[in-house]
Amino acid sequence: MALGILGVSALFLSLPILAFGEVPPAGGGDASASEGGDFSASPLCNSVAFFFREDPREYLAEAGLLQQRPSAGAKFGDLGNNGFDVRDEHAHIAVAEERWESIAEGVYPWKFESKKQTTVPLKAVTDYPCAVYAAESSIPGAGLGVYTAAGLRPRSTDTLGHPELVLVLVDYIHNPSSEGSLLSSYTWGTRGLLENGNFEAETVQFIVPGVGTMMNSHLGLYLAMLSGPGHIERCTRPRRMDRSTDPGAGAVSEHAGVPIALLAAGSHQREIPAGSEIFTSYGVEWFQQRGYDIPSDNDYPEADRILKRFVANRPEDSSQWDNNWQMQRGEAVVSANEKVASLLPREGVEAVKAANLGSALYSLPKSLRSNDWLEANGHCMDNLYPGPSLIPQAGRGAFASRSFARNDVVVMSPVIPLRRSDLDVYKKDRSPTGTQQILLNHCFGRPNSSLLMFPYSSGITLINHGGKRMANARIQWSTSKYNKSEWLTDDLEGIMARKKTGFMIDVIATRDIALGEEVLLDYGEEWEEAWEEHLNGWKADTDALISLKDMSGDGRSILIRTVQEQQDDPYPSSVGTVCLYEVNMVTKTKLGGDRLLLWKPLTSVAYGWSPESWRPCDIVSRERSTGVSGEHAYTYTADMKNYHGIRTENSIAEYPHIVHAVPRFAIKFTYKPYWSNQHLKNAFRHSIGLPDGLYPAAWLDEALP
Repeated sequence: MALGILGVSALFLSLPILAFGEVPPAGGGDASASEGGDFSASPLCNSVAFFFREDPREYLAEAGLLQQRPSAGAKFGDLGNNGFDVRDEHAHIAVAEERWESIAEGVYPWKFESKKQTTVPLKAVTDYPCAVYAAESSIPGAGLGVYTAAGLRPRSTDTLGHPELVLVLVDYIHNPSSEGSLLSSYTWGTRGLLENGNFEAETVQFIVPGVGTMMNSHLGLYLAMLSGPGHIERCTRPRRMDRSTDPGAGAVSEHAGVPIALLAAGSHQREIPAGSEIFTSYGVEWFQQRGYDIPSDNDYPEADRILKRFVANRPEDSSQWDNNWQMQRGEAVVSANEKVASLLPREGVEAVKAANLGSALYSLPKSLRSNDWLEANGHCMDNLYPGPSLIPQAGRGAFASRSFARNDVVVMSPVIPLRRSDLDVYKKDRSPTGTQQILLNHCFGRPNSSLLMFPYSSGITLINHGGKRMANARIQWSTSKYNKSEWLTDDLEGIMARKKTGFMIDVIATRDIALGEEVLLDYGEEWEEAWEEHLNGWKADTDALISLKDMSGDGRSILIRTVQEQQDDPYPSSVGTVCLYEVNMVTKTKLGGDRLLLWKPLTSVAYGWSPESWRPCDIVSRERSTGVSGEHAYTYTADMKNYHGIRTENSIAEYPHIVHAVPRFAIKFTYKPYWSNQHLKNAFRHSIGLPDGLYPAAWLDEALP
C-alpha cells in the first residue's frame, strides 16, 4: 500500500507524501542499496510497461517510438504535431483528466507551474485480453491457482506478471504465534530472492504478493520459480529513503520486486499451452513439515520411465494391454517405492494415455482449461500494473491495465486473516521489541478489532491513498463464488482456528477509470490522523546509512580492509562484508602440514545474481598478486560464516573456515542485520482502514482508540 495524497491539512503542502508501494525518487540516501537507480535507466523494460516522465517526448524518442526528437520550444499541446508522429501501435500518451488535474493542482500548485503530468504507457494502446487468471486450482482442496491465457515458451528472460515489492518478515519465528500459523505457509525462505535480504535480520522470511503468493506447488509440473534480482530491470528497483529527511523511512519495502521466471532449462522445461495452471515448487520439505506424503520431483521421471517401457514393448493387440500392463505394473510396484506406484494407472489403456501425457499431467487433467472456462470462472490478475505514481513523491502506484466502468471489479483478492499481535516483532528470547512487521502497513483492518486481513493478489499492495477527494475505488467483500461468505458468521477464534484462506475482497471502481489511470483508495480518517500524528512527532535519525555504492566505487575501497586494519580504520558500524562462496567452490591443497582451501569459481554461479551464494565473511589478510594491476592485484583470505536458512549442503560444519585466494569481485559490502530503514524505531506502522459495516459485530473485540 502507499501513502498518497491526503489533502486534509496545509501541513502536507510542506512535508513529503510518501508511498508504501515503493520508495519515491526524491528520497535521497542510498539509491544502490537494492541496486536501485534511475527509473528511466532502461528505455524499454520487460516487466514494467509504463513510466512517468515530466516530458514524455524525450522518453519516446529514446525508445524509438517517435519519428523524430522534439524541436526546441515544443509544448505538450504540440504532441502529435510538429513532426511528432507517435506510433500508436507501440505507444499511447494518456494525459491526466481535467478533474484529476484540478484537484492535484489545488493541493500541489507548485507542481503545475510549468508542466502538466502525464503517464506514458508503452506496449499498450487499447484494452487487451487478460493474460493471467486466478481460478479454482486443479489440485483438489488447494483453493485458487494461477492460469495463463496465452501459450508460453520458457526462456531465461520471460516472466509471468509484474514484479511486486518483496515484504520481509524479520525474526518472525520468534513470535509465539508463528509456529504452524497460516501466514508462515505463504512465506518464502531465503534462497536466491534478494540481493541483501538474507542479512536483514538474524532470521528472515519473504512474502511476494501476486503470482508469487498465489501459485500452487506441484513437484511434477512446476514451470515457474521466483527469480533473483539479476533478472530485474533497473526501472523496477526501489530507492532507499533518507532517514534524516524522510518521515516515511522504514514504512515501505526497499527491496526490489521479484519477477516470476519460467524455467528455461532442466527436466521440467516445456512449452506451456494456453489455459495451463502455472505451478511452482515449494520443495518436498514444505509438504513433509505439514504431514503430506506426496510424490517428489524424482518420482515422476521414474514413473514415466516405467510407462514408456510398457508402451515401447506392448502387444499390437490392444485387448492384451491390460494383462501385459498388470504384469509390468506388478513388477514395478515391487521394485519402486509407493509414491511411484501411486502414479501408475491400473488399466493398460490408461497407461498408454499416461505415457503420452506424462505421469504428472495425467494425474492432474484439469490443470489445462479452455480460455472460455477461464473467462467464466476466473478473475483477471493483470488488471493493474506498477509504475511511478502521478501523486508527487508517492513512489510507485497501481495503474489500470484496461478501462473500467463505474462499479466494475478492478481487483479480486484473497486475504490472509491475522491477529494484530501476529505482526509484533520479538527477539530470540521471545521478548517483544515494541515494533511491528512492515507487513502491517499492507493489511486492512478496523481500529476496534484485533483482526487484520492481508490481501495478496497482484497489484493491490501498490494502491495508493487518495483520500475522499481523489479515491476512484473502494473495498467490499467479494461477490466471487470463491469467497467463503458463510464464514462471516464465525467469531474470531473460529476464523483463526480454520488456518486457511477463504475470505476475498473486491476493489470496486467508484467511477469510470481509464486505461493508464492510477487507482486510488481512501484509507480512512483514522489512518490519516495516525499519519499526521507521525509527521508531527517525527524526528530525524542522524545516524544515516552510508551508500554502499559509494563505498565500493569511490576508490578507497578497491582494497578491502582486513579485520586487523579495521581496528584502526573501521568501516561504518552499519556495514559488513559478504563473500561469494559455496562449500564446493574450493580446491584443497596442502602447504607443509597444513590443509588449505583455495577459492575457485563455479561456472554455474551467475556472480551477483545468486543471493544465496553470498555469505558473511571476515577478511583475514590480503595478498599481492604478481604481474596484475588494479583491483585484481590482490586476493584475500576470508573466514567464511553461515547465515540462518542456508541450504544444508552449503552449510559450514566447523569454524573457523578459512578460504584463500578469494578475488576482489567475490567480496562486497552489505548492511549488517537490523540496520536498514525497516528496523527504525520511529518507522510508521498502521493498518489501512476498512469501511464501516464490513466487519461483523462479533469481530469488533477492542475498544476504539
